[in-house]
Amino acid sequence: MKHILLFLMLLSYLVPIFYIYLHTNDDDPSVSHVICKDNCQYVILLGMIAMGIFTIYYELNRSDKKSFISIICLLVGIYGVILYDNKTNEKLHYFFATIVFLSIFYFMKHHCYETKSIILILLFFIQILFLLFLLLNFSNNNFFISEVGLILNFALFYIYLHFY
Repeated sequence: MKHILLFLMLLSYLVPIFYIYLHTNDDDPSVSHVICKDNCQYVILLGMIAMGIFTIYYELNRSDKKSFISIICLLVGIYGVILYDNKTNEKLHYFFATIVFLSIFYFMKHHCYETKSIILILLFFIQILFLLFLLLNFSNNNFFISEVGLILNFALFYIYLHFY
């Protein structure tokens, strides 16, 4: 069942990722800028809701309370980032973005501690480096690559954890 849920999570996640890819141009300084575009926002939100449903079932099967809570917080943060753009609702957008980053950080820290896996610890370290790079480039409003790195690294972490 875990493999099927992971497959459904990835499949439903690919729709928003592909949609973001199609609607990204050189003027987009961040992933948030793309997902909050009027022509993207609701398609991405629907894909992320589907992914969230599969992720919740997946995490329930994992039977790890700390993991489950961090994923619930992550999903709330993702939905908030999608619904509140960083131009008209900047404070709310960054509040939800902070929830996303803290949830990911906690999830990764928790599973590194539980598994003691060198690969997971390395991916966690890479996540910290991407986050530092994002924070260092925050003032120039061009952190698209940092955000993509954070998202892809977390996906690798999650997939590796699944097969660990």
